[in-house]
Amino acid sequence: MEVSTNLGRVSLVPRGEYDPAAQYQRLDVVRHEGSGYLVLRPVQGVTPQDGADYMLIAERGETGPQGKTGKTGPQGIQGETGATGATGDTGATGNGIAGIDRTSGTGAAGTTDTYTITMTDGSTYPFRVYNGADGTGAGDMTKSVYDPKNRNTDIFAYVDEAVKGVKIDVDEAPTEGSENPVSSGGTFAALAAKQDTLTGRRGQVVGFGADGAAEAVQGWSGRNLLINWDFRRPVNRNGKTEYTGIGHTIDRWNILDGGNLVLNDGYITFYGRSSAGYDNFRQSIEPSTYRGLKLTFSVLYRSSNTDWIVVSKNVGSSDVSTRVSNTQGKFELATISVAVSSTAALGFFAIMRTTKGAQTGIDLIAAKLEVGPVQTLARQNEDGGWELIDPPDYALQYALCSLYSPITGEWIGNQHSNPNLLDNWYFADPINQRGQAEYGTAGYTIDRWALKAGVSLKLLAGGIEVSAPNSGDWAQALDSGFDLIKGKTFTVSYLTMDNVLVSGSGTVPSNTPSSTTLYLSASGEVRCAFGYSAVHKHPFVSFAAGSKTSAKIVAAKLELGPVQTLARKEGDAWVLNDPPPNKALELAKCQRYQVELCSGSQSFIGVGTAINTTDCKCLVPLPVTMRGIPTAKYSGNFILEAVPIEGKVV
Repeated sequence: MEVSTNLGRVSLVPRGEYDPAAQYQRLDVVRHEGSGYLVLRPVQGVTPQDGADYMLIAERGETGPQGKTGKTGPQGIQGETGATGATGDTGATGNGIAGIDRTSGTGAAGTTDTYTITMTDGSTYPFRVYNGADGTGAGDMTKSVYDPKNRNTDIFAYVDEAVKGVKIDVDEAPTEGSENPVSSGGTFAALAAKQDTLTGRRGQVVGFGADGAAEAVQGWSGRNLLINWDFRRPVNRNGKTEYTGIGHTIDRWNILDGGNLVLNDGYITFYGRSSAGYDNFRQSIEPSTYRGLKLTFSVLYRSSNTDWIVVSKNVGSSDVSTRVSNTQGKFELATISVAVSSTAALGFFAIMRTTKGAQTGIDLIAAKLEVGPVQTLARQNEDGGWELIDPPDYALQYALCSLYSPITGEWIGNQHSNPNLLDNWYFADPINQRGQAEYGTAGYTIDRWALKAGVSLKLLAGGIEVSAPNSGDWAQALDSGFDLIKGKTFTVSYLTMDNVLVSGSGTVPSNTPSSTTLYLSASGEVRCAFGYSAVHKHPFVSFAAGSKTSAKIVAAKLELGPVQTLARKEGDAWVLNDPPPNKALELAKCQRYQVELCSGSQSFIGVGTAINTTDCKCLVPLPVTMRGIPTAKYSGNFILEAVPIEGKVV
């Protein structure tokens, strides 16, 4: 007889992750938060933890350390290069300028000339140019007309006096929308007194803050008559960090008697000599700018000596000066007011130093010359230190400095570079239709330049070498006659491959010379001159032997005026002001004097009509209009080739 007995659960039953909604029985095993629990009795909704319902049988361990990074897999195979796209269509040929010629007129002052632009497609466009003449007359905008009572000398005092005693209508209790929203009462004179109390400087501008209280307006500033006045970052086209002796330094400033100037980070330092006397660091100002006015000259400086003197000076009135003391390492403000004579013929304002005792320097941050009795260069901040009112504007100062030569200080106008009156002046890449690398016999060489006997020319990489061991020269003749140049001042200059700039100026006499006359000579590696040939009736520029018999030249220039604008100084190097000329335009100008039609092998030059069995008339097309009727020079043989007409040879 078989007997069965129910023993119940006799083994563990895995139930997976704990589920609060599930019913668990004894010997169920659940997993919760990484640990394993054995269910001890029926349970539902009870979170597993070691106790009466659950037994912890496998506790979660701590996180182990990170494993090592696996090796990088091999680089995939590079895909094939895609096919090149189709070439686009060739664009249409452009139409450029082939030449510009004066077709009528003489260029005389007060007359009108006609110029014609010739395009590369042969079309022409005329335009007219009026040659201005010097104006005459004194004009009516004079001081005697618009300010007969000299009220410009102290406009603030004039206004105060004019309104003295004038009452201000006020509302005792101003309301919104009132036409008289002034509650302080009083007169204009009282307001001026309040202004002086606020600023400590009569004439400063006063405004009202958000709370209605009067306060000095920050940032108001008069116009500075000085150029390059911010010495924290001065314009310095001469490129040096130190200037010694007499002469121009940073732009518009020069040392008159002696001493030296050093450029530092954020300021400049002027040192005087150790000998007795005064040393001047100054800027010249045209007297018409300030004649008859009251001016204020101010300087923000630092000094460790009591021998410094800040001086403003003008011819026609006495010097005005103030002695400054040791500033104990801080920057301080020195201010001088001066009335300039109405007859001052020449003037300048300078920062000067007595030269007693040891040679020490004065540090300078900025300087200002302005109209009126009040300085507006700097103001004191909350800490008592001085700060400039005007923000720096380097671009503006550079533009103003560009109106003057950095070397001589002379006015050169607002044109950065004058037109070059020479053709084919850029020798680093000259027009050379004759094609020779060297020229040693009398005659023309590179286009527009001719040699005399005994002179040679060689083309180099980046320039040319002119050798003139004898009395000959190498020159370019200008088309214009003597009337165009008489009485005018010209400057001729050239730059060598060794970075030496040679220049000189001269004035052409008004009387017509009877023989060849040179009007200027600039001595350098070779002598460069500008003159007039009475025989050939034209001006010319020439190079001949000077202190050396040869020179390697990059570029040359002939221009109107007393100052050269061929090159400018950047650091210790000279740099051409103008970019290399347009090669096509320069070639077109040279082709007005010579056109090379063919050289060496056969070349088609034109088409014509047979007159008889031995002669024909041939039309030869030229790329530009020649200066005159050309003279043909040729060697070798001409070949006449008949053109077939309707399949027959004629």
